Amino acid sequence: MTASSAMHSVMTLRAAKLPQPIAFAAGAPTRRAIPNPIRPAKRLHRSQGWVSQRLSLLTLTPELQARIGQEPIDLLRAVGKKPAEQQQAALEELKERRAREEAEKAEQKRK
Repeated sequence: MTASSAMHSVMTLRAAKLPQPIAFAAGAPTRRAIPNPIRPAKRLHRSQGWVSQRLSLLTLTPELQARIGQEPIDLLRAVGKKPAEQQQAALEELKERRAREEAEKAEQKRK
């Protein structure tokens, strides 16, 4: 997913008139407050998985939402499942783990 398509997807979901109210904790909706993706998926003519993945981006803190396109989108979706106060640390941990795994793969290829 490209940065522009990820941001467009988030904006599309925000404009989709999701059921309200969505509870906010530290600026981001809680995972439990995210609506079931069935109705938005039907309304947007998309799969439930597509909607769920983009809804997880809405649970990011505003600082991390601003970094969509600069950080790997799969890591941001994973971080969106964490409480707001843990998201930044979780993102850094996932990035470090990915870098270690890639270094190990490169080392094994050299052998």
